[in-house]
Order: sequence, then C-alpha cells, then structure tokens
Amino acid sequence: MRVSALLFRSRELIQRDPSEVARIAVSGGATVERGELVGEWKPVEPANASMVDSAMVSSVARALTQLTAAEFVDGRLQERVRVIEVSLDATPLGEPATTRTLRLGKNCRATLDDAPVVFALPRSTCDILLSTWWK
Repeated sequence: MRVSALLFRSRELIQRDPSEVARIAVSGGATVERGELVGEWKPVEPANASMVDSAMVSSVARALTQLTAAEFVDGRLQERVRVIEVSLDATPLGEPATTRTLRLGKNCRATLDDAPVVFALPRSTCDILLSTWWK
C-alpha cells in the first residue's frame, strides 16, 4: 500500500498576524491597502472604487493570514474563480516581507503560490474569500 506524502504535510499554509497585511489584490476586482488606523483599508484600484467594506476586508485579511487547508486533494485546480494576492510586511522576528498568491477554484479547491498541491478550504473560509468587499 502506497502512502501519500501529503498525509504528513501541515494543513497550516499561512500563519501570520493579520496586522502584517499591507495590501490585498483580487484579479478582476479591487486592490486595497492598509490605512493608518487599525482596521482601516483604502481602495487603490479600480480608480472608481469609492468604498470598501473595512470589516469585510479585515475578515479577508484574517482568512488569508490564518490559511488552513481542510484537506489536500488529488488532481489539478479546475476553473479558477478568483486569484487573490496578499502582501505581507516583514516582522520584527525576522520573517521577510512577501507576497502570496491564492488561486481559488470551484468547490473551494485552491493552490498557493506556484505549488502544484491542491487543497480544499473550509466552506466558511471560502465564503469570506469569495465575498465582494468593494463598490
């Protein structure tokens, strides 16, 4: 019997503090940057995005920085629904600034960065990441 190496992989994919999020960009959607006040988010793109739901963006930031797979699945990601880039600041403990890319597909299946591993997200996380938080 062959055992998949994915059984031994941690399901915790990103574990950072939400306050380290500097920018969130959704392909075909909007881009926001952290404001000066805690919980404040400013629209960057599109130029006509006049408002963002700061509470919802904060939920998206939490979901992205505490990203945990429900399970790893065989196969490839099919039919991308949304691509989300999150830019994270460097930490005082020495973690460098970085940008992570989440490709979210049908049925809450996703990939992270350029890794070929497909994972399923919990439905609650998926719902948050698929929400529209700009106008």
